[in-house]
Amino acid sequence: MGKARRLTAALLLSTALIAPQQARAGFLVGALASFLGGGVATAVSTAIASTVVNVGASLLFSVAANAIQQNRLRKSQVAQQEPGRELLLDTSLPAYRTAYGTCRAPGSYTMRKVKGDIFYGCAILNSRPADLTNRALYIDGRHVQLTGDPFDFQGVGAVPAGGTLLDGLVRVWFGRGDQLSAPGYFVDEVPEFVAATDAWRGRTVIWVRCDAGPSEHRHANWPSFPPVLELDSNWSRVWDPRDPAQHPDDPSTWAFSGNVALLVLDALRNNPVRPYPLASLLLDSFIEAANICDELVALKGGGAELRYQAGGVLAFSEEELEDQLEPLMLAGGFDWTRVGGRLGIVPGAFRPATHEITDMLEGGLEFCDMDVEGEVPTRLLATYTNFLRGSEPAALSPWDIPGAQATDGGVSTTADLRFEMVTSPTQAQRLRNIAGRKARRLRRVSFTAPPSAFDLVAGSVVTLDLPGEYVALNGVYEVERIAPFTAPLGDGEGVALRCPITLREIASGDYAWNPATDEETIDAPAFDAELARVQKPGTITVTSGPGVDINTGTVFIPRFRFAFDPSPSASVIGYRWQYRVQGGEWTAGGWIDGLVRDGSGKVFGFLDVAAVANAYDFRISAESRFGGSGWETFTGAALDMDITVNVASGAPGRFVAEINTPTSSAFAGVVIKRSPAGAGLGAATPITALIPLAPGQTVEVVAGDADGVNLIADKDFEDAGDWSGTDWTTGSGFAQKVPGASLRYLRNFTPFEAGATYRYTITMFDRVAGWADLRLEGATVPNTDDFTTNGVWYGGILAPASPASIVLAGSADGDFKLGDFWLVKSTPECLSQGLWDFYIIPVAQTGTEGTAAGPMQRFIY
Repeated sequence: MGKARRLTAALLLSTALIAPQQARAGFLVGALASFLGGGVATAVSTAIASTVVNVGASLLFSVAANAIQQNRLRKSQVAQQEPGRELLLDTSLPAYRTAYGTCRAPGSYTMRKVKGDIFYGCAILNSRPADLTNRALYIDGRHVQLTGDPFDFQGVGAVPAGGTLLDGLVRVWFGRGDQLSAPGYFVDEVPEFVAATDAWRGRTVIWVRCDAGPSEHRHANWPSFPPVLELDSNWSRVWDPRDPAQHPDDPSTWAFSGNVALLVLDALRNNPVRPYPLASLLLDSFIEAANICDELVALKGGGAELRYQAGGVLAFSEEELEDQLEPLMLAGGFDWTRVGGRLGIVPGAFRPATHEITDMLEGGLEFCDMDVEGEVPTRLLATYTNFLRGSEPAALSPWDIPGAQATDGGVSTTADLRFEMVTSPTQAQRLRNIAGRKARRLRRVSFTAPPSAFDLVAGSVVTLDLPGEYVALNGVYEVERIAPFTAPLGDGEGVALRCPITLREIASGDYAWNPATDEETIDAPAFDAELARVQKPGTITVTSGPGVDINTGTVFIPRFRFAFDPSPSASVIGYRWQYRVQGGEWTAGGWIDGLVRDGSGKVFGFLDVAAVANAYDFRISAESRFGGSGWETFTGAALDMDITVNVASGAPGRFVAEINTPTSSAFAGVVIKRSPAGAGLGAATPITALIPLAPGQTVEVVAGDADGVNLIADKDFEDAGDWSGTDWTTGSGFAQKVPGASLRYLRNFTPFEAGATYRYTITMFDRVAGWADLRLEGATVPNTDDFTTNGVWYGGILAPASPASIVLAGSADGDFKLGDFWLVKSTPECLSQGLWDFYIIPVAQTGTEGTAAGPMQRFIY
């Protein structure tokens, strides 16, 4: 083997050892076969020596440079320019989309149905499952604060928080992609539209149920119909090859991330256009870029942010996939690189040179370009997506590339960059500066590098250190293209490796960033996402009572009259009003034409009152063809249906109260109810029919026997002359028995009625021993149960024939006191004895009950 041949073999072998991972390594085996002696090797050598063999090209595509110089973004803007608006268009087949990072994703309706005044809809937000943390819902551009669980598909979902514009109008459910059914609300209310199996599993969706209002006024109630749905959130989970716990083919192990490199990797692998298998990707390049994206960059105001994050929606189309991913690539300052057919990315950061080229093969410098096609910018305009201001495009200040205009002889050339998936203004500033400085790097050289350059790929950084007349070209370069090939040395002399290479000058300064001097101050005033609206109506006043209630000739129907000054906006065509019982949900009240006025020039309306016991809230919105105003609200309207109790007492067989009746003309009377002590109003039952009463009166109401009296005039044992008995004492409100005293303590008692039942009540206290009972003496002597403990004893006793006297008896060892003695003749009208809770309830002439007065706990004797 000759010297040249031996040298080439050595170079090929060393290159194979240096770069075993390169895609073109497979070509080396065939090339090296020509250096193996004998047989087949000689045949292979002869075949290779007679032709040129391309080992494998490696190309770099500069995304930002192309965006500036050739305006390549115009092509992708067909699908990407304001993707939210595009996705909101009404189409029969919603576009496949992926929402990445933290962004606002628009919904594309897959179902739109109206039943009566209620709209039912389902919209796709993401064509795959999503994380859906840190959510903020926007309907027609209005931020809707939610309360409730939007993920409970068998529950009531989430509704706007109280007091907000859409309170009472909207109910929503979110599906992360793991939902198993449609919301139960839909299945129950509109089974003709929705089945339980309509889950859209695997898609991130929003289900919405809203009060659309009457069709003739729907355009006034809603700025858009169906409503425009958008959701700010953390979206798709993606695979991170740096995490060993995550599997590339098991999405359940993936995690949410806004890391641009991971998002590009995911978009390449999980798209409907042309998914890349892992074998076709340079995975190490994505890992390197992901690490750079996670680096922290200091902010002028303190703190830091991750270097490259992205958020936005990719709506995939039939275009070239790489073009569709340009918004993501621009967000990371990435370039594409292809090596041996495999696709990778070059990170947007300066990387030290890994190779030095000190020589070139025959032919010298083949090409040295000091210019590029098209104009080179001296000034850059850039926009980004301002996540804090409704995710609308926002412009950075024009940036003059330092020294560029002077270099170009004072001529100013402006170019645009659109960072559609960048939501940080400082990140957009850094990317703009990098792109501008790199665009000014015009030096590009091409030559044939020696075989030692074989391990270089597009995107590699090299130091050029050429001798002689080429010294002026020396510096740091990035490989734009390298296409190694083998060529025959001559007849029978084998092959030699050639590495045609194109380099473009770079510098570490292209990526320099000093937040103290480079970061622009972003004017960020408080942002209100509410749409511009007509003015609200004036303050609401609510009245009720005589003159407002409806007099049908037989009954008065209670109602409220509400009135307000009209909105000052000339475009108002009417007023939408709602009401609610306090503590409940808002209910649509109706529509008032914008021309309605009373004698004082106020707009007015009425509400018939069904629940007279409750307080009501009202709210009014002025509506025009351009949308509605905010709500004007009145709270706490109540009919005067309250009962005032002046005094209430328990009496023999009855409950008695003095009350003030309500002033409402719709008041008809009261019903008295009672429940066991402590049982509450829910356990109360009526003890009277309706007691008719006039409004505005002070009256006494009775439940039970109005004529019942206590037949024991000296119920507190104050008059010793009324009683007889040895060693019993009276006075101080009780009768006392001591041990050894006589058994009987009697009182002559004439007004007994033979065969009548008498209700007794007596209290035993300070008992030490013994028992007592009550007896009615006559032809026979019936007695009560023994009183054996302290407390109130009550019950009934049947009077005997020939009644003569009443006897309190006690055992010989009895040591106790008795007091508060009642004896009442029982009648059918008497209320049951004992301790009860009483309620007095006003009743309207329509039969509806008002607020109960009570409980009043009283003992009935």
